[in-house]
Amino acid sequence: MKNRNRKVGFTLVELLVVIGIIAVLIGILLPALNKAREQAKKVQCLSNLRQVHVAYVLYAQANKDQIPLGYGTNKQYNYSVYDKFAGKYILHGLLYQAGFLKAGPQIYWCPAQTHPDYSFNTPSNPWPPGSSSTINTRGSYGVRPVTGQDWVGGDPPKPMAKLTKMKSLAIFSDVVSLPYLVNNAHKTGASVLYGHGGASFVPRKAFEADMNKMANPGNLNDANWGFQPAFNDFMLKETNGVPVSGVWWDFDHK
Repeated sequence: MKNRNRKVGFTLVELLVVIGIIAVLIGILLPALNKAREQAKKVQCLSNLRQVHVAYVLYAQANKDQIPLGYGTNKQYNYSVYDKFAGKYILHGLLYQAGFLKAGPQIYWCPAQTHPDYSFNTPSNPWPPGSSSTINTRGSYGVRPVTGQDWVGGDPPKPMAKLTKMKSLAIFSDVVSLPYLVNNAHKTGASVLYGHGGASFVPRKAFEADMNKMANPGNLNDANWGFQPAFNDFMLKETNGVPVSGVWWDFDHK
């Protein structure tokens, strides 16, 4: 007579097989999930840029076609929203100050950017600006560092660049001042906004050569290597106002 009280369970071998199958499934699904997550961030990033373009258009309409492009100190400093030294909004921060950023300040930050110095409202990058006299507020996007549009003392150049003259030129993008900033964001490229309002994802290979000229040859993730005037031409070199080379020229000719 069979023992009806006998307990039935998995053997050790069966349990190991099940665990192995689960591990294989995770290995198959995880890359797909990561890819889908990154794609969603790219979509949100491009949406941010298109909303910024609306703000640029509104600002241009209110300011004789002028928009706040340029840079501070050198062309790698093209991402600041608020200047601690001047105590005022600069560059694309003027769009927010003027009330044209209808979606709120968060669209100044790429959802893929993980570095705390370029993320929204962190101890090293506070929001609202001006809450600390020792910290600048940085976006994770930068504006086109147009020659002759340097913001001396935080003051906008006179006159500023004109939107209608930008046409198919890149005017706003994920920050690409050094490789480590791209490595901490989309990794494989950068989202770029153009003067006509279109936005696209530009593969890293299209601008990497110029970007790497600003990097420590021994360590592309060295955050302290670049950010100097000697690298201005690697960001954007212009001759008589015509772009001829640099990362932003690469964006123009992707």
